[in-house]
Amino acid sequence: MTRALEASLLFILTISILIFTDEKKRAYVAIASAVLAIILGLVKPENVVEYLNLDVLGLIAGASVISAYLSESGLTNEVARRALFWSGGDLRKLTWALAMISGIVSLFIENVTTLIMLAPIVFAIARALSLDAVPMLLAVAFASNLGGAALLVGDPQSALAAGYFDLDFLDFIFHNGKPSIFWMVLTALMVSTTVFTFMFIKGRFDIEMGKRVGGLRNPKLAKVSLTALAIKIALLSFRKELGLGLSAPAFVGAGLLLAYTRDWKFAVRSIEWNLLLFLAGMFVLVGALQDSGVMDAIASWFLSTVSCDFCRLSSTLILLSVAVSAVVDNVPYLMAMFPVIEVVSKNCNIYYFKLLLALLIGATLGGNITYFGTSTNIAAVHLLAEEGYKVSFRRFVKYGLVYTALALASASALYYAIWG
Repeated sequence: MTRALEASLLFILTISILIFTDEKKRAYVAIASAVLAIILGLVKPENVVEYLNLDVLGLIAGASVISAYLSESGLTNEVARRALFWSGGDLRKLTWALAMISGIVSLFIENVTTLIMLAPIVFAIARALSLDAVPMLLAVAFASNLGGAALLVGDPQSALAAGYFDLDFLDFIFHNGKPSIFWMVLTALMVSTTVFTFMFIKGRFDIEMGKRVGGLRNPKLAKVSLTALAIKIALLSFRKELGLGLSAPAFVGAGLLLAYTRDWKFAVRSIEWNLLLFLAGMFVLVGALQDSGVMDAIASWFLSTVSCDFCRLSSTLILLSVAVSAVVDNVPYLMAMFPVIEVVSKNCNIYYFKLLLALLIGATLGGNITYFGTSTNIAAVHLLAEEGYKVSFRRFVKYGLVYTALALASASALYYAIWG
């Protein structure tokens, strides 16, 4: 058996196991597979440290500390409480506001954390009015998944792209003078959330309920956390001019919070250790695919099948990414596709960033079709079950397909208008 075939089988087996593995145990699967890849000689020992990409892992670790303190301050609860009064008792307006808050907050805070903070408000209103909480909470979850992909400080997907292609914070807003992924995700968020809530939400409620919703718990901590976030963003925006890696800005922001709170235990607990271990394992696995020549073979197949026509290449990337991300976590998929994009870009003389945008649009918008696609959707279904709402796979797909189709159509239209 060739090394390429061994590496491919190990990667496919790992992804298959991850689909049916609990979120908290995925790291063990990834690490075990990485160790096996090293033992089998599928990845060169001298390349292991390089493939681990400690700079990206450091960025995610520092960002998780800042996110945790933002959450601890109660800032999101305060914004949600004000949205409740702003809605004037209109359930459709409230759901739209909560979903938009979810998407915007997820630019800076981990998606599942955002969902957990907003879910109690949804359930409180649903219980008081004997309403179905399913479409309301799913709107919040779907929006959270979209928002996290828009900027470098959100989901790990953006950090992975930045690490591989040496991008900074501003590249996700404007790149070479053109609007980047942020504007496409923002457009998708607004269009899909607005139409979704109009289609599936209606009714009124008593706005006095807002008095029972918790607000800002620690104003000083909120101010320091926002300052730390602003410093991180500023340093990430000009990191190339300052000669900084990705992790240094996050560590500076986290360090400021630690200096203020002096709570090392909370900071250490807030780090997403499972995510870091999972990513480390996947880094090595993808490295095995590169060392064994699998990625070059995939790129050659891709070129021979699709050709170098930009429209065919980009649309295939978007649709393939949507299909894969509907059932598989998009992190390993993106990590595997980055080298493919690089090879295709060189062979077809197409600017890599145009292909990267197509990949990110498909992978980040496609995760809402099923609840297997993202941990946020899995968490949403779990929270609903705890409240007595059983969401069938068919019902979830009905909502997910509508939301995804709206998001994909609007984001793709903007993408081709700007970069086509």
